[in-house]
Amino acid sequence: MGHGTPDNMACAGLLQNLLLLFRLRQIVCGSVQFSIPEEKEPGVLVGSLSKSFSPPYQLLTQEYLWMDTNTGNFYTTEQKMDREALCPEDTETEECIILHNAIVRPSGDLIQFPVIIEDINDNAPHFVNSEIHLRVPEDVSVGTSFLLDDQAQDRDVGLNGDLQYHLEDSGGVFSLKVEGDEPFIMLVVQTALDRETQDQYQMALVATDCGTDPLSATATLIVTVTDVNDNCPSFSPESPRSVTIPGDSARNMLVAQVIATDPDSGLNAAITYSLSPKVSDRAKELFSLDSLTGYIRLTQDLKSDNSEELLLKVFANGHHCPPADTKVTVSILPTLNQEMTIKIGFIAEHQNQTLVLPENKPPTALAILELEGDSSFKGSSLVIEGKVPFTLSPQNGKYLLSTSKALDFEMKKEHHIPVVVQRRSVSLSAGGGGEQRAWFVTAAGLSFRRRQWRER
Repeated sequence: MGHGTPDNMACAGLLQNLLLLFRLRQIVCGSVQFSIPEEKEPGVLVGSLSKSFSPPYQLLTQEYLWMDTNTGNFYTTEQKMDREALCPEDTETEECIILHNAIVRPSGDLIQFPVIIEDINDNAPHFVNSEIHLRVPEDVSVGTSFLLDDQAQDRDVGLNGDLQYHLEDSGGVFSLKVEGDEPFIMLVVQTALDRETQDQYQMALVATDCGTDPLSATATLIVTVTDVNDNCPSFSPESPRSVTIPGDSARNMLVAQVIATDPDSGLNAAITYSLSPKVSDRAKELFSLDSLTGYIRLTQDLKSDNSEELLLKVFANGHHCPPADTKVTVSILPTLNQEMTIKIGFIAEHQNQTLVLPENKPPTALAILELEGDSSFKGSSLVIEGKVPFTLSPQNGKYLLSTSKALDFEMKKEHHIPVVVQRRSVSLSAGGGGEQRAWFVTAAGLSFRRRQWRER
């Protein structure tokens, strides 16, 4: 009975534990607590138990602190206290508390006291994504706001974790508006947008904390201006207004291509071509128009001995747009059956049909050209096509071929001079059984070759 039954002993132990917990609670809930900024160097005095308890002193856990057993002073150790690592779940609150156990007084009382780890600004803000993308329609009203979901995070607390935002390199086109305690970051459109003028803006979104020594992070904000159908098709200056084809042209020959453009994108820029219903039956019989490419082709072989001129009115149709129109005049030239020749009389020195011409020589006469044929060629003339350093000047029914400036062998060794027959303001390459002569000029000489004339 002196030692008690097991049940009595268990009850006594439970009572002792309850008394100990009560005593500890009294001590913990008292004024004995300490605080220290995180990341302190070893040997920094945190506090002392000597004001509340008598010696000796023994700290039971010495992972981050060690204690002088005589004075009750305790100091930081080599292992620094990282607030965000010690209290990972409490980084958004003001206090990170670590409880420490110590034995005090000669009676060996067990006490527990809190140490508050104070936050310092040792974490910079960071964005999860280094690039933030936002799509904005080009017809958006000035003053419209768009929510930016990609906000920066900061593991610090208080002012060290409070963030402010600003834009850099926005050019005044956009600004930021921050609302609420969350906060909500809004991108505000400050000027009218035009995708056809500029379809993308790139700027820097900067988040800065409010610590004593502020830290910041930057993300690239890319705003893509999306298209709305605010433009209609128009015909390009490169789209032909007139074209000439020979009277013996073959079926499916490409006659011309009309070209229209729309500055919009995607479906808003889609263009289809069509012939006006007022196009003549003859034109509808001879020509077809590809609605997607704008190609105008012959639908049949031509066998025309007479001149003919047909007008094609073409529409360019866009989505929700009135059609743009252009007119293409197609001139059909008669097939030439008469023979025509060009007679050449060389003036400059020549060898084997090649004129020897030194470089750097001033403008020089090279040859006399004469167009020969029957009376059907009356009124025809010879002209040089393209920009070449040669001239062809009429001389009493003949034509004097000359250089227009000194030739440079190193700059260009060979020149091709296309000569065509022009009749009644229509340019021909020839017809029938005549001959075409094309000249090649080098600084060393002038030569020519022959091939059959073809209508052009």
